[in-house]
Amino acid sequence: MKFIEQHIQQVEKIAEGYKGQEPLHLYLKKFFKRNKKFGSRDRKNIASYLYGAYRMGRENRHLTMRQRVYFYLFLSNKGNADVLPDDFADLPPLLSSSFKKKIDFLRSKYKLRETYRAQDEISKKIDSERYRNSFYNDPKVYIRIRNNSAKDYEKVIKENDGQQEEAHVFSFPSQVKLHTFLEEKNYVVQDINSQRTAHYFPNLNETSDVWDCCAGSGGKSILLLDTHKNVNLTVTDIRASILRSLLERFELYGLEVDMLAEMNINKAKELDVLEGRFFDFIICDVPCTGSGTWARTPEQFYFFEKKEISRFQKRQLDILENASSRLKKSGSILYITCSVFTKENEDVVTLFLEKHSDFKIGKQHYLDGTSSQADTLFITQLLK
Repeated sequence: MKFIEQHIQQVEKIAEGYKGQEPLHLYLKKFFKRNKKFGSRDRKNIASYLYGAYRMGRENRHLTMRQRVYFYLFLSNKGNADVLPDDFADLPPLLSSSFKKKIDFLRSKYKLRETYRAQDEISKKIDSERYRNSFYNDPKVYIRIRNNSAKDYEKVIKENDGQQEEAHVFSFPSQVKLHTFLEEKNYVVQDINSQRTAHYFPNLNETSDVWDCCAGSGGKSILLLDTHKNVNLTVTDIRASILRSLLERFELYGLEVDMLAEMNINKAKELDVLEGRFFDFIICDVPCTGSGTWARTPEQFYFFEKKEISRFQKRQLDILENASSRLKKSGSILYITCSVFTKENEDVVTLFLEKHSDFKIGKQHYLDGTSSQADTLFITQLLK
């Protein structure tokens, strides 16, 4: 009990200086580098409690940091009767109760708040309460085993609490250390719903020209080349550093790209970088609020400002507009976000179609990860 109280004091100290200025894991790395007195278990627990406090949300700032940490442990089943202190003696009898009973108790006894920022912006196709409650559990780590090597790893996957979800797709608890039992070139860490975007790829062959216009570190491009090995792939992104990371991953996996270029697709004039190329298929995985991934990054949920939604929508429309100008006749665009907000998803598609009568919607779905400890994505096929 003594140690957890000391760790919560450190959580309070860290939270005083952290204002969402960078990803929390990077901030913590720097903090622990400056404060070398903490052992590995201390670091793990302090980080877990801080993330837990942010999972409780900005709407619950009326609670003390200490309350938020203990309530998170209670709701996430990470706190047993020995962990919960005497001043929360009303919680241990409920530890084996359902999540609904526990959260209803906190709402009644401690005024835990139900509403949260931008709740009214969530698509009607997403259960907003289930979405919010999904934050109280750590998301799973999902991987795809490459090169038909799943059978080679069957034993060690089971030994490390891995579960097969789909063919070649496995999930693990959040703290898994994959590098200790898997060869890096034989697996890709990628959320299961990101992997499921492959179901929306069109029929492609060795003559198909494909453009991943906001490639990031290349997750969708790697997925594409693992499923369609011979396409002619162009990848672009605004960030040179992230493209270097992409190249490193491609080298690791033995993949090749036809063209790689740094460009800001928000600016139409930068399309000249493509040197007259046009494409049969464009992956448009646009920058967004990331609200479908906030269970992984609860600090982003905590510090989120609602005005950001409109800012992202403008960027998304510009990207979609510019990307569409390089699509061949009878080609298709796959518009993807990891957001749950209507303005970034259905509204962007509607606004785009109002200007482009030569396009129509193929399939449009939310890949809902709220009940499977996974990310939630929005995906639309735009057919020309």
